[in-house]
Amino acid sequence: MNRDKIKRELLKEFLNYYPISLALIRTLEIIEIIQDKENLTPPILDLGCGDGIVFKILQNFIKYEKKALSIGLDLDYKTLKKAEKINVHNYLIQSNSKKMPFRNNFFNSIIANSVIEHIREVDDTLFELNRVLKRGGILFLTFPSENLSELFFFSNLFKRIKLIKIGKGYAKLKNKLWKHINLFEIEIWESKLIKSGFKVLKRKNILNQHITYMADILFPASFFYYVNNRFLNRGILFKSKLKTNFLVKLLLKFSDKSSKKYAGYYLKCEKVKELF
Repeated sequence: MNRDKIKRELLKEFLNYYPISLALIRTLEIIEIIQDKENLTPPILDLGCGDGIVFKILQNFIKYEKKALSIGLDLDYKTLKKAEKINVHNYLIQSNSKKMPFRNNFFNSIIANSVIEHIREVDDTLFELNRVLKRGGILFLTFPSENLSELFFFSNLFKRIKLIKIGKGYAKLKNKLWKHINLFEIEIWESKLIKSGFKVLKRKNILNQHITYMADILFPASFFYYVNNRFLNRGILFKSKLKTNFLVKLLLKFSDKSSKKYAGYYLKCEKVKELF
């Protein structure tokens, strides 16, 4: 299956669970892991597994043996209850990421998809990931870039009409809503990883300006989903075949266009040194 076909099928899958803006972003994050699936071997730790939907869709595309061990870990009890219903992981564990209940050198692979930007004790977490990952094991990371705040459509719109403070306020509000704490430059992330005993094997810019603009424009359409998800513990989606086909065409048209700045990174890292 070629890259465009994978993107098409991924987006269709994510639209069954997530609102438009989030489905676009998750598609372009997860396709990178799928492209490197030969390095994703069990036992697998799904760090910050959330509701389990991302791992479910990833597993559908990778199709490794069902008996292969995967463990989902998250701090939030409510999202773990959702993951329990999805029933894709062998085990679900509620824990923080700086002190995990696993023995040394346990996992062959760790996935942290849009997770490390939310963690205050990120250095402690990277050290702990080194501890639980086997030497030669692979850590898959996706996270927003330092450019994210500059690439919101509405922030730029406000700035163009000279409402600079409102534009900055909008970006600050979006990052607060998404609970973004760590929006470091890539050099800082790579330095932290090296100090934590990892070698960056692959680095790729993801989420170009076109896609980031698109996701921001579509964000208001997701309002009812997030409100219901927050207060009723379930999202409400308005699905249609016409909408899905239209979005798939837009994604394929704009996702691989070059851009001066990107809103996210994908890193594939190997554990090369033990620190414990």
